[in-house]
Formats: sequence, structure tokens, C-alpha cells
Amino acid sequence: MQHDDDAEQDDDGDGVPDEVEEVCEVFWRYRKLWPLLFSLYACYASTKIDVTSLGLNCWTMLFQEAGFVSGGKKSTCKIGDADRLFLEVNAASKRQTLERNAAKAAKPPANAAKQPATKPEVAKTASGDDRATAKAIAARSFLSLDAMADADAKEDEQGGGRSIDRVEFLYSLVKIAITKYVISGELADVSEALERLLSNDVYAHVGNALTDPNHFRVNTCYTEPVTRALGVHERSLRLLFGCLCESTRMKNLISIDVWIGFLKGLEFIGYDLALRDAVLCFAWSRMIVVDGNTVRGHMKETHVPVEGFFEALVRLTVLKALPTTDEVAEACFTDAAGYVLNLQESDPEGYVAFLKSKANHAEWGEAMTGEPVHVRLDHMCRLMIGTMEAQIGRKPNERDGNLSEKEVKQWMKTAFKAIGTAK
Repeated sequence: MQHDDDAEQDDDGDGVPDEVEEVCEVFWRYRKLWPLLFSLYACYASTKIDVTSLGLNCWTMLFQEAGFVSGGKKSTCKIGDADRLFLEVNAASKRQTLERNAAKAAKPPANAAKQPATKPEVAKTASGDDRATAKAIAARSFLSLDAMADADAKEDEQGGGRSIDRVEFLYSLVKIAITKYVISGELADVSEALERLLSNDVYAHVGNALTDPNHFRVNTCYTEPVTRALGVHERSLRLLFGCLCESTRMKNLISIDVWIGFLKGLEFIGYDLALRDAVLCFAWSRMIVVDGNTVRGHMKETHVPVEGFFEALVRLTVLKALPTTDEVAEACFTDAAGYVLNLQESDPEGYVAFLKSKANHAEWGEAMTGEPVHVRLDHMCRLMIGTMEAQIGRKPNERDGNLSEKEVKQWMKTAFKAIGTAK
């Protein structure tokens, strides 16, 4: 609060500076905005994708696109400040972690004499001194070590843990507001600067992409037409989901790497569906967890169950280029799979034009026009199943639009991209 006009003023005498409380109130008012902003740019990662943290590249992109850079020659917030703030926040967080761990190590538990020296039964977090315990618990539970590997890879890939989590992200936003509005003299109050940053800059520049996940769920996913469309293909989809889980020794959960590997295997990522859009479908289909720092909380925050898998498919339906029912009928095909696979083989240039056409799909944050989502969902499921049948060698007259467990496992061996290829 060194830059605020009220500094350490504490009128209510609760021991917390009033300005700190006002900053907290701003974050509470925009509690739907900043988590979405964080998730949106976490999905920009082009190498190891971690939807729970921002690497330096993602952070720099956010800094450029969200209106954080001031205009004019006398700007106090420049693109060069992105690196400085990133390193400053990361260093401060690391220092606090070291101090907390040192204090924890210096203070033995009150019941130390009663505790056995080995085999701890509970791990409160998945980081720091608790990581070994967390891995042991994960190995014994119905969960795999996937999330623990992801947490370790985060530090290795980012260069010693150089990434920003959600808590650090809040601190970063305050630092940006100070740099852009308070140091420049435009505003004297930190909380006012933060509110302007969120209400003016962020909304103006990226507001359209910050779609509320629940709005799509309520108005599109969990409706009778979509449920019926999924029901037609439910057996094949559940078999597929089960095999995807088995590919990483998971029980009833799949990770972002499995999701992206699945779409790569289908060759769905391309001109119409960018990698980032595919990641967003996954990230927006996760449920909120109480505490993402616990082992189970981290697992649920970085994986989706079968319901999340279905939801991600519905979100994908809006973004994937698909033919209409009339186009399929006019071309004398029985379903979308026959239409698209024939176009792909007989007219490669026409297929690329089909993928690029804005009439066949929407961009992230846009409303889909044309046929209803449940009709498009049926087309996409048929295309997905037909593509898998074709990739394992089934001829057009041998494809029945249903997958057996044998066929899914055969596809997993021949077309599914290995974990870690989400690039």
C-alpha cells in the first residue's frame, strides 16, 4: 500500500489497512471476471499445458491483449514491465514459501511424541514438503500420479517454478493497476485503479472471450435435445471415455493431455479448430473445486469425469466445421461422416475451404448460427465415430456408426497420440 493515498490507514481498527479491504472488495465484485481471465490465458500455452498456471509467454500475451500497456510517450506501464512484474511476483511468492516452510520446520507439532516417524496418512497440499506424502496417497487412491507429474513438470518446464498461480495472479493485477494508474498520477487510490483496470481495460479488450461456463451449461448442454443427441451415441462415447482413462491408468478421469491427444488422433485440430480452442473446451468444462491445493482438489481441477467429457464435446460442436443436414442429403450421403471423409479424400482443396468457411462453425465466444446445437452434436458424433472406423481400416460399407470395445482399443493403438504430444 506504499503507493496509495490512504497508506496504512485503519479507521475501523480491525488491524487490516482499509485500502487492503477495499482492494478485496473490488476482487469480490469482479469474482466472475478475473478467474475467467486467468483460465483464458492459461489456455494459451503451446508446450506443456497447465490450466492452473500462467507461464511467461502466456503472461506476456495477457499483458499485450488485455489493455495493460499505457498509451503515450510518458507511459508508466510498458510491455517491458511484463517481464519485470512476472519475475517480481514469482520471486516474492517463492520467498514467502521458503519463509513459511522454514517456520514450519522450526516448530515441531504439539503431538510429535505420539506420531510415528514414518507412513504419514494425510497430506494437506500437493506442493513443498508435502509432495512425497501427496504422491504416496495418490498412488494408494483411485487416482493416478498424473497430477503430481504435472505439478513437477510445471517447475521443470518454466525454469525453477517460474509461473503464476491464481493467488499470485491477484497480486499481479494489483501491481499492474499501481504501475498503470497510481504511479502515473492518474489515480491516487489503489482500489480505484484496480477497478478501472478490470472494468475498463479487461472488459474492453477481451470481454467477449470471457464467456460464463454456466451460461452455456444451462442454455445449451443440459437440455433435452442435447441429452437425446448424446443418448444416441452414449454407448460408443462411454466405451471411448473408458479406454481414454485406461491409457493413463486413471479411474473415471481424463487429463488435458489425453483430451488433446484424442482430438489429434481424430485430426480434428486444424484450420477450423485451433489448439487453444480445444484447450478452452476442456478448461470450461471443469467443475469448481473448494481447494485446488489438496491432492484430490488438484486432480479434479486438472481432469474431467465423463460428464465433463460430454460437456467438452458439446462445446466443441460449436467450434468444429460441420456440414448441415441438407448438405449431407444433397450429396447423397447417409451422415456427416460420409460427407466429410469423402470430401477430405476426393477434394483436398475443397476440404480446406470447408474447414475455413465461417458459415460452418463459430469462433470462441460467438453464438452459433444455422442448425441447432443438438443437430450439430449428432453430426459431430457421427463424424468422430466414422473417422475412428476409417482410421482402423473399415471401408464405407463396413461402418455402422457404433463402436465396439475392440474397435476403440484398436484405434487407440493406431491413431491415438501419446501423452505429452499436446503441442
